[in-house]
Amino acid sequence: MIRKIVCPTDYSDNSLNAIKYLKDLAALSNANIEIVHVQTPIPHPFSAETDDLLQNIKHEKLVLWGNVTDEIVNEITKTHADIVGISSLGKNKEENFFISKVTLSIVNQSSFPILIIPPDANFQSFNRFLFVSHLKDQNYLSFRWIAEFIRPYSGRFEVLYFSEERLKWYEKKEVVANFESLHHSLKTPPIDVHINDCRNVLIRLETFAREQRADVICIEKSSRIFQMIIEQDNIDKMPCCTDTPILIVPTI
Repeated sequence: MIRKIVCPTDYSDNSLNAIKYLKDLAALSNANIEIVHVQTPIPHPFSAETDDLLQNIKHEKLVLWGNVTDEIVNEITKTHADIVGISSLGKNKEENFFISKVTLSIVNQSSFPILIIPPDANFQSFNRFLFVSHLKDQNYLSFRWIAEFIRPYSGRFEVLYFSEERLKWYEKKEVVANFESLHHSLKTPPIDVHINDCRNVLIRLETFAREQRADVICIEKSSRIFQMIIEQDNIDKMPCCTDTPILIVPTI
């Protein structure tokens, strides 16, 4: 169960939307939110709009100054956050980008789970989870970690599994069996495994997430799928998962 959420903010509209999303998640989990702002060179007080959003929710506010990424990562580490919630884009939004350089830098330097919240995300529920994996990654430990993490929220668990070559029927059966075995041993929510080839991965991911009405897309930080999302050439072109939060799972 999520008990401690750290939310970096830069006061932008996108960042305030992330706070609004996390407020609802905190209410569901009875969690405490720590709002962190890093200002250089002189810190400014929190906005009245932030205070209004956080009414009736357990929270703390912290203003720091210095290097944005370093200060936020240090605070995340110090507080032992269960999850970090951060807007995919902030004040310095560049058109057609899915994730800002600051958010990406925090993801790369932190060893904690980070929930990246797109500007258009609205909290609906926290029980339709989509785990995205790649044949060459084969990290069932990440699936195990996510299954334990989401256990208190029950709901539905979909697996979208990509392979670079067409799998034979018995290879597909083995993949499904591996996930189902983990499912039974961990007693996860109901699970379905969907196997796709690697053509148009990001488009398929976005379409599948929308069709399944996924609340959260779960991806391991070192996976090829996440690397595809953050590659510069792709960021300029695709609107991947523009309204579905992505939970980046530390590599285990």
